[in-house]
Amino acid sequence: MPVVFVQVGQAGNQIGGELWKIIKKEFSRHHNLYFNRGKARCIAVDSEPKVVRHLLEEHGDIMRESNVMFEQAGRGNNWAYGFFDIAGRTHKTDSISSPSASHIGDTEPIWRDGDTSLLGRVMGAFHKEVEACDMYHGCVVIHSLAGGTGSGLGSRIVSAIRDEYPHGYVLSIVVSPFEGGEVTLFHYNALLALSTLQTDSDGIILMHNEGSLQATGKLLAKVTKNSRAGHSLSFPQLNHNVAHSLAGLMCPITPSGRSDLRVTPHVYASPLTASMLQKEKKEWSYGEYPFDIADLGMYPSTSLMICSL
Repeated sequence: MPVVFVQVGQAGNQIGGELWKIIKKEFSRHHNLYFNRGKARCIAVDSEPKVVRHLLEEHGDIMRESNVMFEQAGRGNNWAYGFFDIAGRTHKTDSISSPSASHIGDTEPIWRDGDTSLLGRVMGAFHKEVEACDMYHGCVVIHSLAGGTGSGLGSRIVSAIRDEYPHGYVLSIVVSPFEGGEVTLFHYNALLALSTLQTDSDGIILMHNEGSLQATGKLLAKVTKNSRAGHSLSFPQLNHNVAHSLAGLMCPITPSGRSDLRVTPHVYASPLTASMLQKEKKEWSYGEYPFDIADLGMYPSTSLMICSL
């Protein structure tokens, strides 16, 4: 069943970009879960243009320009600025193609008909994606807990989706901040965002930056047989490994040609990078039956899953 993806902030769009590389490679453009008429069921939003512009350049073949939106000012690494859309109400907003947004109605206090704020435009695009689904099943929101856009706007979008579509499942994939950093607000942002997500999300997949960095470093050192390779990791390498971990959960990795996929559709396996697969001379592919977001309905309250790579 169709699922709508929402990528918020720098971390959300960078991880989402890596995830769509895997989806494009492993699934047909006619796959109803991820695509609608050859275009991704995805909305990319950020308060600054650099990351989403790069995303559109990289995935312009599947991304709808009207679903890629941004502003010219950030959120100052402040949860309140993102959640209450303060910068969006005091700065000029932009989008890639500047479409005329269509909104659901003017009865919801979180956002109103004709609202040109970043939140209003996101919800307008989300409404269009839901209308294009033969049966709306739920959504996946990818964002960080550290920055103002990811933590504040990300949690506000989750709340707005919950209010407008109370019967659809909401899965939040969030990245926690590093233990040490230059911005003292990171941990406050994470606390406030998780408080909102606990109320409005059906499930939370929590990715730890520290653990992901260590695991990716060890993996790179093993592949290259260089013990110091992990000391010079780049963010693209880290995002690549995180995206493969998410794909291993939502699009299970299974050996090619397995005949029991239809019997055991949810075969969760440890993520392996392409370099390791090539080294071991094994052919792997992502399963035909992806993670079903309806599985979250088995739990009476928010489910928290802490992922260790």
